[in-house]
Amino acid sequence: MIHPRNFIQAVRCTFSVVLAFLVLSVSLLGQGKGKPFIGVADVSADTAHPIVVPIEVSNLEDVVRLEFKIQFPSNVLDFLEVRSPMSQDGLVAHAHLEADGESGNVSVLSIEVESTEPIGTGSPVEMVFGPSDEIFENQFFFVSILEASLGTAGGEEIEDLDTKDGNVVVIIPLFSCFFFMH
Repeated sequence: MIHPRNFIQAVRCTFSVVLAFLVLSVSLLGQGKGKPFIGVADVSADTAHPIVVPIEVSNLEDVVRLEFKIQFPSNVLDFLEVRSPMSQDGLVAHAHLEADGESGNVSVLSIEVESTEPIGTGSPVEMVFGPSDEIFENQFFFVSILEASLGTAGGEEIEDLDTKDGNVVVIIPLFSCFFFMH
C-alpha cells in the first residue's frame, strides 16, 4: 500500500522531472534551427604574408545568395582580393570597394556571393589583405559587418540574422641570428 504522503512527494518529483524535460526539449529544438549567422573570423596574422580573413556562416540551409558590406581600417590594410574556398561547389564571390578611405580612415567593401547549391555552414568567402606601411607591432583592430542580407532559391529576402565582427591581430615577425645572439 502507498502512503498518501509518499504518493504526493512522488507526484511532485515526477512532475518537476517531466517539466524540466519539456523545457529542455523545447529549447534544444529551437537551437537545431537557429537564426542565420554571418560573421568575420578572429584572425592572427603576420606582416610577412597576406592577411586572410574568412567569413563564417551557419544556418543557411536554403540560402543561395549573400550580400554584405565590410568595414576595415584602410590605414593598416590594403584590400587585395576576395576568394572562395567553396568555388568547386558552384559558389562565386565578387567584391568591390564602395568607399576607399584615405590614410587614417576606413574603407567599405561590398561583397556578393552566389551559389548553385544552398550554402549551409562553413567559410564560403575569404578576404585577402596586404599589410600597409603604417602597421606596427602587435596591432589589433576590428573588421566589421555594416549590413547583410541573404536570398533563398525561392527569391525570399532574409534580413533578420545574427552578425559578428572579427578581431584581427597583426604581428611583425622578429628575425634574429642564432650566432649573433651567442
